[in-house]
Amino acid sequence: MIELQDVSVIFDNKGPIHAVDNVNLSINDGEVFGIIGYSGAGKSTLVRTINMLQPPTKGHVKVNQQDLTTLSVKELRQVRKKIGMIFQHFNLMNARNVFDNVAFPLKHSHLSKNEKSEKVLSLLKLVGLDDKANAYPSQLSGGQKQRVAIARALANDPNVLLCDEATSALDPKTTTSILELLKSVNQKLGITIVIITHEMTVIKEICDRVAVMESGKVIEQGSIFNIFSEPQHALTRDFIESASPVEKGIKKVIEHAHLLNIHADDQILRVSFAGTSTGDALIATLANKFGVQPNILFGQVEILQDTPVGTLLLSLRGDREAIDAAIDYMDNQQISVQRLELSTHEGGVK
Repeated sequence: MIELQDVSVIFDNKGPIHAVDNVNLSINDGEVFGIIGYSGAGKSTLVRTINMLQPPTKGHVKVNQQDLTTLSVKELRQVRKKIGMIFQHFNLMNARNVFDNVAFPLKHSHLSKNEKSEKVLSLLKLVGLDDKANAYPSQLSGGQKQRVAIARALANDPNVLLCDEATSALDPKTTTSILELLKSVNQKLGITIVIITHEMTVIKEICDRVAVMESGKVIEQGSIFNIFSEPQHALTRDFIESASPVEKGIKKVIEHAHLLNIHADDQILRVSFAGTSTGDALIATLANKFGVQPNILFGQVEILQDTPVGTLLLSLRGDREAIDAAIDYMDNQQISVQRLELSTHEGGVK
Protein backbone atom coordinates (compact mmCIF):
# COMPACT_ATOMS: atom_id res chain seq x y z
CA MET A 1 0.00 0.00 0.00
CA ILE A 2 2.59 2.61 1.15
CA GLU A 3 6.30 2.14 0.57
CA LEU A 4 9.03 4.60 1.47
CA GLN A 5 12.37 3.74 -0.12
CA ASP A 6 15.54 5.49 1.07
CA VAL A 7 13.56 8.66 1.80
CA SER A 8 15.52 11.68 3.03
CA VAL A 9 14.46 15.28 3.57
CA ILE A 10 17.29 17.77 3.89
CA PHE A 11 16.73 21.42 4.75
CA ASP A 12 19.37 24.07 4.17
CA ASN A 13 19.63 26.38 7.18
CA LYS A 14 23.22 27.63 7.35
CA GLY A 15 24.17 24.07 6.57
CA PRO A 16 22.26 20.84 5.81
CA ILE A 17 19.70 19.61 8.34
CA HIS A 18 18.67 15.97 7.86
CA ALA A 19 15.05 16.12 9.03
CA VAL A 20 14.47 12.64 7.58
CA ASP A 21 17.48 10.44 7.07
CA ASN A 22 17.32 7.47 4.69
CA VAL A 23 14.04 5.99 5.94
CA ASN A 24 12.62 2.73 4.61
CA LEU A 25 9.07 1.74 5.60
CA SER A 26 6.38 -0.53 4.23
CA ILE A 27 2.82 0.02 5.46
CA ASN A 28 0.32 -2.68 4.63
CA ASP A 29 -3.09 -2.16 3.09
CA GLY A 30 -5.73 -1.69 5.77
CA GLU A 31 -3.45 -1.56 8.80
CA VAL A 32 -3.04 1.13 11.43
CA PHE A 33 0.61 2.12 11.49
CA GLY A 34 2.14 4.37 14.14
CA ILE A 35 5.22 6.56 13.92
CA ILE A 36 6.43 7.78 17.32
CA GLY A 37 9.20 10.10 18.38
CA TYR A 38 9.90 13.19 20.42
CA SER A 39 9.65 16.70 18.98
CA GLY A 40 12.25 17.19 16.28
CA ALA A 41 12.54 13.48 15.50
CA GLY A 42 11.31 14.05 11.93
CA LYS A 43 8.04 12.15 12.17
CA SER A 44 5.76 14.96 10.94
CA THR A 45 8.11 15.73 8.07
CA LEU A 46 8.14 12.05 7.18
CA VAL A 47 4.35 11.69 7.13
CA ARG A 48 4.07 14.70 4.84
CA THR A 49 6.18 12.92 2.26
CA ILE A 50 3.42 10.32 1.94
CA ASN A 51 1.13 12.86 0.27
CA MET A 52 4.04 14.91 -1.09
CA LEU A 53 3.17 18.02 0.90
CA GLN A 54 6.87 17.67 1.70
CA PRO A 55 8.69 16.31 -1.36
CA PRO A 56 11.67 14.16 -0.36
CA THR A 57 15.13 15.41 -1.20
CA LYS A 58 15.88 11.90 -2.35
CA GLY A 59 14.22 8.50 -2.33
CA HIS A 60 10.87 7.20 -3.55
CA VAL A 61 7.35 7.34 -2.14
CA LYS A 62 4.95 4.75 -3.50
CA VAL A 63 1.23 4.59 -2.75
CA ASN A 64 -0.72 1.76 -4.36
CA GLN A 65 2.41 0.95 -6.42
CA GLN A 66 2.43 4.47 -7.89
CA ASP A 67 5.65 6.45 -7.42
CA LEU A 68 4.47 9.89 -6.31
CA THR A 69 7.90 11.43 -6.82
CA THR A 70 7.46 11.08 -10.60
CA LEU A 71 4.04 12.77 -10.86
CA SER A 72 3.20 16.20 -12.18
CA VAL A 73 1.46 18.83 -10.05
CA LYS A 74 -1.86 18.02 -11.73
CA GLU A 75 -1.42 14.28 -11.19
CA LEU A 76 -0.48 14.83 -7.55
CA ARG A 77 -3.65 16.87 -7.02
CA GLN A 78 -5.71 13.85 -8.06
CA VAL A 79 -3.70 11.44 -5.91
CA ARG A 80 -4.08 13.63 -2.82
CA LYS A 81 -7.85 13.33 -3.02
CA LYS A 82 -7.39 9.72 -1.96
CA ILE A 83 -5.06 10.59 0.91
CA GLY A 84 -6.97 12.28 3.73
CA MET A 85 -5.21 14.13 6.53
CA ILE A 86 -6.13 15.41 9.99
CA PHE A 87 -4.09 17.66 12.24
CA GLN A 88 -3.54 18.54 15.89
CA HIS A 89 -5.41 21.85 15.67
CA PHE A 90 -8.24 20.64 13.40
CA ASN A 91 -7.81 23.36 10.70
CA LEU A 92 -11.55 23.98 10.37
CA MET A 93 -12.97 27.07 8.66
CA ASN A 94 -14.55 29.10 11.44
CA ALA A 95 -16.82 31.09 9.12
CA ARG A 96 -18.48 27.90 7.79
CA ASN A 97 -20.78 25.59 9.68
CA VAL A 98 -20.07 21.91 10.23
CA PHE A 99 -21.96 20.83 7.11
CA ASP A 100 -20.05 23.24 4.87
CA ASN A 101 -16.69 22.27 6.40
CA VAL A 102 -17.29 18.63 5.55
CA ALA A 103 -18.70 19.50 2.12
CA PHE A 104 -15.73 21.69 1.16
CA PRO A 105 -13.58 18.88 -0.38
CA LEU A 106 -16.56 17.95 -2.60
CA LYS A 107 -16.68 21.39 -4.17
CA HIS A 108 -15.31 20.23 -7.53
CA SER A 109 -16.66 16.69 -7.47
CA HIS A 110 -19.10 15.35 -10.06
CA LEU A 111 -21.76 14.65 -7.44
CA SER A 112 -25.10 16.40 -7.66
CA LYS A 113 -26.20 18.79 -4.92
CA ASN A 114 -28.44 16.12 -3.39
CA GLU A 115 -25.69 13.50 -3.58
CA LYS A 116 -23.25 15.86 -1.84
CA SER A 117 -25.79 16.55 0.87
CA GLU A 118 -26.46 12.84 1.43
CA LYS A 119 -22.75 12.13 1.58
CA VAL A 120 -22.03 14.89 4.10
CA LEU A 121 -24.90 13.79 6.34
CA SER A 122 -23.79 10.16 6.18
CA LEU A 123 -20.24 11.17 7.18
CA LEU A 124 -21.55 13.25 10.07
CA LYS A 125 -23.56 10.25 11.20
CA LEU A 126 -20.45 8.07 10.93
CA VAL A 127 -18.53 10.37 13.28
CA GLY A 128 -21.47 10.85 15.63
CA LEU A 129 -22.28 14.48 14.77
CA ASP A 130 -25.42 14.19 12.67
CA ASP A 131 -27.11 16.64 15.06
CA LYS A 132 -24.39 19.29 14.63
CA ALA A 133 -24.66 20.00 10.90
CA ASN A 134 -25.68 23.62 11.41
CA ALA A 135 -23.32 24.36 14.29
CA TYR A 136 -20.14 26.41 13.89
CA PRO A 137 -16.66 25.34 15.06
CA SER A 138 -16.73 27.90 17.88
CA GLN A 139 -19.73 26.05 19.31
CA LEU A 140 -17.95 22.69 19.42
CA SER A 141 -15.64 20.98 21.90
CA GLY A 142 -12.15 19.91 20.88
CA GLY A 143 -13.26 16.33 20.37
CA GLN A 144 -16.21 17.40 18.23
CA LYS A 145 -13.93 19.59 16.10
CA GLN A 146 -11.65 16.63 15.48
CA ARG A 147 -14.66 14.51 14.51
CA VAL A 148 -15.61 17.16 11.94
CA ALA A 149 -12.02 17.10 10.66
CA ILE A 150 -12.18 13.31 10.32
CA ALA A 151 -15.49 13.51 8.43
CA ARG A 152 -13.99 16.14 6.11
CA ALA A 153 -10.90 13.97 5.51
CA LEU A 154 -13.17 11.08 4.50
CA ALA A 155 -15.25 13.10 2.02
CA ASN A 156 -13.37 11.95 -1.08
CA ASP A 157 -13.37 8.27 -0.05
CA PRO A 158 -9.62 8.10 0.62
CA ASN A 159 -7.59 4.91 0.76
CA VAL A 160 -5.21 6.44 3.29
CA LEU A 161 -5.78 8.65 6.34
CA LEU A 162 -2.78 10.51 7.79
CA CYS A 163 -3.12 11.66 11.40
CA ASP A 164 -0.49 14.18 12.50
CA GLU A 165 -0.63 14.46 16.31
CA ALA A 166 -4.42 14.27 15.96
CA THR A 167 -5.06 13.74 19.69
CA SER A 168 -2.32 15.90 21.22
CA ALA A 169 -4.65 18.82 21.92
CA LEU A 170 -7.31 16.62 23.54
CA ASP A 171 -7.86 15.45 27.11
CA PRO A 172 -7.40 11.71 27.87
CA LYS A 173 -11.13 10.84 27.77
CA THR A 174 -11.64 12.64 24.45
CA THR A 175 -8.46 11.06 23.09
CA THR A 176 -9.89 7.62 23.84
CA SER A 177 -13.13 8.43 22.02
CA ILE A 178 -11.28 9.74 18.94
CA LEU A 179 -9.05 6.64 18.85
CA GLU A 180 -12.15 4.44 19.07
CA LEU A 181 -13.63 6.38 16.15
CA LEU A 182 -10.46 5.96 14.09
CA LYS A 183 -10.43 2.25 14.89
CA SER A 184 -14.05 2.01 13.75
CA VAL A 185 -13.27 3.90 10.53
CA ASN A 186 -10.39 1.53 9.85
CA GLN A 187 -12.54 -1.55 10.42
CA LYS A 188 -15.68 -0.35 8.62
CA LEU A 189 -14.05 1.32 5.62
CA GLY A 190 -10.77 -0.61 5.39
CA ILE A 191 -8.78 2.62 5.25
CA THR A 192 -5.05 2.48 5.92
CA ILE A 193 -4.29 4.82 8.81
CA VAL A 194 -0.89 6.33 9.62
CA ILE A 195 -0.67 7.95 13.06
CA ILE A 196 2.07 10.36 14.09
CA THR A 197 2.38 10.85 17.84
CA HIS A 198 4.73 11.31 20.77
CA GLU A 199 2.41 9.34 23.07
CA MET A 200 2.96 5.60 23.40
CA THR A 201 -0.52 5.19 24.91
CA VAL A 202 -1.96 6.19 21.52
CA ILE A 203 0.24 3.64 19.73
CA LYS A 204 -0.68 0.95 22.23
CA GLU A 205 -4.40 1.60 21.94
CA ILE A 206 -4.90 1.50 18.18
CA CYS A 207 -1.85 0.55 16.10
CA ASP A 208 -0.92 -2.78 14.52
CA ARG A 209 2.72 -1.86 14.00
CA VAL A 210 4.97 1.04 14.97
CA ALA A 211 8.18 2.72 13.88
CA VAL A 212 10.28 4.63 16.42
CA MET A 213 12.10 7.72 15.13
CA GLU A 214 15.07 9.60 16.52
CA SER A 215 17.09 12.34 14.78
CA GLY A 216 15.42 11.68 11.43
CA LYS A 217 16.08 7.93 11.48
CA VAL A 218 13.82 4.95 12.13
CA ILE A 219 15.70 3.18 14.91
CA GLU A 220 13.21 0.38 15.50
CA GLN A 221 10.00 -0.98 14.01
CA GLY A 222 7.77 -4.00 14.49
CA SER A 223 4.42 -5.25 15.74
CA ILE A 224 3.00 -3.69 18.90
CA PHE A 225 3.34 -7.03 20.67
CA ASN A 226 7.01 -7.45 19.77
CA ILE A 227 7.93 -3.83 20.48
CA PHE A 228 6.32 -3.90 23.92
CA SER A 229 7.60 -7.38 24.72
CA GLU A 230 11.20 -6.95 23.55
CA PRO A 231 12.17 -3.30 22.91
CA GLN A 232 15.65 -3.07 21.43
CA HIS A 233 16.53 0.58 22.05
CA ALA A 234 16.66 2.74 25.15
CA LEU A 235 14.36 5.34 23.56
CA THR A 236 11.73 2.69 22.86
CA ARG A 237 11.95 1.48 26.45
CA ASP A 238 11.46 5.07 27.65
CA PHE A 239 8.30 5.39 25.56
CA ILE A 240 6.96 2.06 26.83
CA GLU A 241 7.62 3.00 30.45
CA SER A 242 5.68 6.23 29.95
CA ALA A 243 2.64 4.31 28.68
CA SER A 244 2.63 1.19 30.80
CA PRO A 245 1.06 0.86 34.25
CA VAL A 246 3.33 -2.17 34.65
CA GLU A 247 6.51 -0.11 34.66
CA LYS A 248 5.02 2.52 36.96
CA GLY A 249 3.69 -0.13 39.34
CA ILE A 250 6.96 -2.05 39.55
CA LYS A 251 8.92 1.17 40.04
CA LYS A 252 6.69 2.16 42.94
CA VAL A 253 7.03 -1.24 44.60
CA ILE A 254 10.80 -1.21 44.20
CA GLU A 255 11.08 2.31 45.63
CA HIS A 256 9.18 1.15 48.74
CA ALA A 257 10.61 -2.35 49.04
CA HIS A 258 11.75 -1.63 52.61
CA LEU A 259 8.07 -1.48 53.63
CA LEU A 260 7.39 -5.00 52.36
CA ASN A 261 8.07 -8.36 53.97
CA ILE A 262 11.21 -9.09 51.99
CA HIS A 263 14.18 -10.87 53.58
CA ALA A 264 17.74 -10.17 52.54
CA ASP A 265 18.12 -13.70 51.12
CA ASP A 266 14.85 -13.65 49.14
CA GLN A 267 15.19 -13.78 45.37
CA ILE A 268 13.32 -10.94 43.61
CA LEU A 269 12.11 -11.79 40.13
CA ARG A 270 10.40 -9.94 37.33
CA VAL A 271 8.37 -12.57 35.49
CA SER A 272 6.81 -11.89 32.06
CA PHE A 273 4.63 -14.23 30.06
CA ALA A 274 2.23 -14.10 27.12
CA GLY A 275 -0.57 -16.03 25.49
CA THR A 276 -2.16 -19.06 27.12
CA SER A 277 0.52 -19.27 29.81
CA THR A 278 -0.82 -16.02 31.28
CA GLY A 279 -3.67 -17.92 32.88
CA ASP A 280 -1.63 -20.84 34.22
CA ALA A 281 -1.44 -21.42 37.98
CA LEU A 282 2.22 -20.40 38.14
CA ILE A 283 2.35 -19.48 41.82
CA ALA A 284 0.77 -22.75 42.97
CA THR A 285 3.10 -24.72 40.70
CA LEU A 286 6.20 -23.06 42.13
CA ALA A 287 5.07 -23.69 45.70
CA ASN A 288 3.95 -27.30 45.19
CA LYS A 289 6.60 -28.48 42.75
CA PHE A 290 9.68 -26.81 44.22
CA GLY A 291 8.75 -26.13 47.84
CA VAL A 292 9.51 -22.42 47.61
CA GLN A 293 7.40 -19.60 49.06
CA PRO A 294 6.38 -17.18 46.32
CA ASN A 295 5.05 -13.78 47.29
CA ILE A 296 3.38 -11.55 44.68
CA LEU A 297 4.63 -7.98 45.10
CA PHE A 298 2.98 -6.68 41.93
CA GLY A 299 0.89 -8.14 39.11
CA GLN A 300 -0.63 -6.83 35.87
CA VAL A 301 -2.24 -8.35 32.77
CA GLU A 302 -2.55 -6.27 29.60
CA ILE A 303 -4.01 -7.08 26.19
CA LEU A 304 -1.71 -6.34 23.25
CA GLN A 305 -3.09 -7.16 19.79
CA ASP A 306 -5.64 -9.56 21.32
CA THR A 307 -2.89 -11.38 23.22
CA PRO A 308 -2.86 -11.38 27.05
CA VAL A 309 0.53 -10.31 28.41
CA GLY A 310 1.26 -10.70 32.10
CA THR A 311 3.95 -9.29 34.36
CA LEU A 312 4.62 -10.28 37.97
CA LEU A 313 7.10 -9.02 40.51
CA LEU A 314 7.78 -11.94 42.84
CA SER A 315 9.89 -12.67 45.86
CA LEU A 316 10.90 -16.32 46.24
CA ARG A 317 11.92 -17.62 49.67
CA GLY A 318 13.47 -21.01 50.27
CA ASP A 319 16.44 -23.21 49.58
CA ARG A 320 18.77 -21.66 47.01
CA GLU A 321 18.84 -24.82 44.88
CA ALA A 322 15.04 -25.01 44.94
CA ILE A 323 14.79 -21.37 43.85
CA ASP A 324 17.26 -22.00 40.99
CA ALA A 325 15.23 -25.05 39.93
CA ALA A 326 12.03 -22.99 39.97
CA ILE A 327 13.65 -20.34 37.77
CA ASP A 328 14.92 -23.02 35.36
CA TYR A 329 11.38 -24.41 35.20
CA MET A 330 9.97 -21.00 34.21
CA ASP A 331 12.69 -20.58 31.58
CA ASN A 332 11.74 -23.94 30.08
CA GLN A 333 8.08 -22.83 29.98
CA GLN A 334 9.10 -19.86 27.78
CA ILE A 335 8.44 -17.49 30.64
CA SER A 336 10.84 -14.55 30.76
CA VAL A 337 12.55 -14.24 34.15
CA GLN A 338 14.75 -11.34 35.22
CA ARG A 339 16.57 -11.53 38.55
CA LEU A 340 16.66 -8.36 40.62
CA GLU A 341 19.04 -7.86 43.53
CA LEU A 342 18.23 -6.50 46.94
CA SER A 343 20.37 -3.51 47.81
CA THR A 344 21.59 -3.02 51.34
CA HIS A 345 19.92 0.39 51.61
CA GLU A 346 16.70 -0.02 53.62
CA GLY A 347 15.90 -3.28 51.92
CA GLY A 348 15.45 -1.62 48.54
CA VAL A 349 15.76 -3.43 45.22
CA LYS A 350 18.25 -2.69 42.51
